[in-house]
Amino acid sequence: MRSTTSASASTSSTLIVLSPLPYITILSLSNIKNLQSVDYVESLTSLKELRLEYCHELKHLSPSIFQCLSSLQRLTISVCEELDISNIDDSSWRGLRSLQHLSLGGVPKLVALPEGLQHVTTLRSLGLVRCLKLRAIPEWIGNFSSLQDLDIWACPGLTSLPKAIRSMTCLNTLQIRYCPVLIQRCRKEIGEDWPKISHIPVVFVI
Repeated sequence: MRSTTSASASTSSTLIVLSPLPYITILSLSNIKNLQSVDYVESLTSLKELRLEYCHELKHLSPSIFQCLSSLQRLTISVCEELDISNIDDSSWRGLRSLQHLSLGGVPKLVALPEGLQHVTTLRSLGLVRCLKLRAIPEWIGNFSSLQDLDIWACPGLTSLPKAIRSMTCLNTLQIRYCPVLIQRCRKEIGEDWPKISHIPVVFVI
């Protein structure tokens, strides 16, 4: 009987029991010292939610980490200061055929959204929080035709929104907070980027 459906770890010693548990559906790894790799996640093929939070020494994810996670619906990466996700293969991102919610926050090495992410067209919500070096949101965000919620918080390097947002007719809510230049460009009626977002029913710009 598949009775184990979730797991949470806050110490590295806990991790050794995870690999024999392929039926885990929710995995939260938080504040684990000396954690530099989570390669074993690839074997958790029933996973629906993955949270990596406050893993300050986590540096890389396996290039193929998402290849077999076709059931994953929610992915949160938060306050992992050393993490670089630019090495993840395009084919690995394509494996996320069920992903609906993605949140990237406190990942200072993120200077651009991974190119492979454009293939995750099932996304319904995207959160970018405290990505201090992020310089642009690419035009391929228009591939996210099912996206309903877009949250951008404390990404001061963002200075404009992509034109593709105009074509995202499912987008219901846009929140932009603590992004000085972007806030000015998105002011209602007067901002340079306002025509790109005027079709969105709910817009918060603070």
